[in-house]
Amino acid sequence: KKIFQPLSDLATHLEKNQFKLHIVSSFRSYEHQKRIWEEKVSGKRILLDEFELPVDVKKIGPTNLLFSILNWSMIPGFSRHHLGSDLDVCDTRKLAPDYQIKLTNEECAAEGPFHKFHAFLDELIENDECYGFFRPYTGLSRGVKPERWHLSHQEVSNSYLSQLSLEVFTNFIDHSDLSLKKEILDHAEIIFNQFIKP
Repeated sequence: KKIFQPLSDLATHLEKNQFKLHIVSSFRSYEHQKRIWEEKVSGKRILLDEFELPVDVKKIGPTNLLFSILNWSMIPGFSRHHLGSDLDVCDTRKLAPDYQIKLTNEECAAEGPFHKFHAFLDELIENDECYGFFRPYTGLSRGVKPERWHLSHQEVSNSYLSQLSLEVFTNFIDHSDLSLKKEILDHAEIIFNQFIKP
């Protein structure tokens, strides 16, 4: 509810500039995020490395597996998608009906189908004209790899994330039944500071 009006305003602005805002993913429940997490740990879901190439989960140890997953997916309970402030977006105005959206940086690059859309968003964000939205994952000083498709409403997301602490994080993980729980706790401070803390 808190981001409905700014999101509506952004969609209208994009429409006036020949783009059609399409929300690929928005709010995500803990159960949904946990399913993604467990499927990546088990190899049931494709896991990509930092160069967006497939990783064979059977050939890397648990710690490397943990950080490989964290390149693109957050630990359940700490995904920004839980907040209701974050969403994955693209432009579908000129997209072929049978095109399968993958949400990769290749799609956002110069020859990709969403390049012009994200270049326009770049300008809006740079000029502080994106109705409060920004890109939390730019690849600069953070653990998560660049995700140009991921937008967050800064005021709303920060109001939630500012309440998090390392103690809250470790206590939550300690009482969870997540795969790679031991590895998460062993590297809790690094994970919290580089992947979770706003």
